[in-house]
Amino acid sequence: MRKFIIIATMFMTIANHALAEQRSVYMTQYKKGNCSKDNSVNRAPARIPVEVFYDSDTQTVQVTGSESISAEVFLYDADGILKGYSPQLNCTFNLEDAGTYTILIQGAGWYAEGQVEVPNN
Repeated sequence: MRKFIIIATMFMTIANHALAEQRSVYMTQYKKGNCSKDNSVNRAPARIPVEVFYDSDTQTVQVTGSESISAEVFLYDADGILKGYSPQLNCTFNLEDAGTYTILIQGAGWYAEGQVEVPNN
């Protein structure tokens, strides 16, 4: 029984540490431009080949994607103040203060938004 408890404790410690390192940020995509009234059913949601990760150990946000996608990346704090900007898609932002940050990625004809919550240390 003691071995089981020790193994379970070790597993929980390793799993907790692995979850704390890096997590994906959920991004919602929107289309810009003229909206046509279409009553057909779109069964598959639109996907963009862009990934956003928040690393809680280093308090950084990393935005990665294909080099062929031209997009700008903006980072806003909870008050709507611009904290970071990148004219290209592949970039990294350091989050110095605790709070909620909004990531905005603008491409040609689309944009995506997501939020990152940075806890107090």
